[in-house]
Amino acid sequence: VVMDAGGTNFRVAVVHFDKDKKAQIEDFELHEMPGVEKEVSRKEFFETMAGYVGDIVDQGSNIGFCFSYPAEILPNKDGKLLRFSKEIKANEVEGQMIGENLNTALESIGKEKKHVVILNDTVTTLLAGRAASFGKNYDSFIGFILGTGTNSAYVESNKNIKKKPDLDAGKNQIINVESGGFAEAPMGAIDKEFDGSTINPGEHTFEKMISGAYLGPLVFMTLKKAAEDELLSEIACYDFAMLYELADRMVTRAAKLTAINLSSAVIKSGRGQDPENPVCIVAEGTTFYKLRDFQSKVEKFLKEFLINKKGRYYEITKVENATLIGAAIAGLTN
Repeated sequence: VVMDAGGTNFRVAVVHFDKDKKAQIEDFELHEMPGVEKEVSRKEFFETMAGYVGDIVDQGSNIGFCFSYPAEILPNKDGKLLRFSKEIKANEVEGQMIGENLNTALESIGKEKKHVVILNDTVTTLLAGRAASFGKNYDSFIGFILGTGTNSAYVESNKNIKKKPDLDAGKNQIINVESGGFAEAPMGAIDKEFDGSTINPGEHTFEKMISGAYLGPLVFMTLKKAAEDELLSEIACYDFAMLYELADRMVTRAAKLTAINLSSAVIKSGRGQDPENPVCIVAEGTTFYKLRDFQSKVEKFLKEFLINKKGRYYEITKVENATLIGAAIAGLTN
């Protein structure tokens, strides 16, 4: 049984793998993420989720739960929510155990407790790419999301993780970067004013410069400032060209920042130095794929940053329903 709490949508399904290891998705349902429209309590938040999955939860002993918000993952695979992003309004949920509270809500509707495996959408995306790549030669994998929000994940050698000396130095693990929270990207005056208008000023500033929940309002604020500063003409065709150019520059900047994000993950992984064994970037998200010319802009910068300057090679791929498939793999293997 899989659950996927994204930026605005909440998906549930049952996933199984056939004899050819192909994922089969059944009983799929799409719902609204609780806390999108209005503030909800902790009880409302988890009872809403339990209601979404209640009809299918008895079909599996484990739940793979793709939870796309910053969380501390514990050895039992449950996760404690650190904070919400993407304008979700459910303050009482912060600091709460996700799987534990979900099980309490499931019991309240007469369902048995399940082993809940919490993981991030970038990790599920990476896992789905790994599962879909049999027979291909990839040196490593990166999971990347750019939809309502943004994040990335990559595979790191345990010997480089100094804060966990008990790890087996000969093995690797997936690192959820939480790249949307990067705070060192250069911000202009409009970026800072826009950040101040959100419900979490000073947090997830990188996400607010590139992701779907913020890029449209940020561009709109920029265009309004252009009008206030009398940069526009009374000539309609000139105005249109100026507005288009400003919006396109904002999209190009977002593409450049995205390429920097992905390049850093490839370089940090230490992989991709052989063009016949590139790093596989498994990308997900409507902003990445559907925003006009965005992917081509990103790849232009990636070629410059990675191939030309660093001699690192990559391949971008898309796996349909990656978060659902990756969550199922996590549920089955934990």
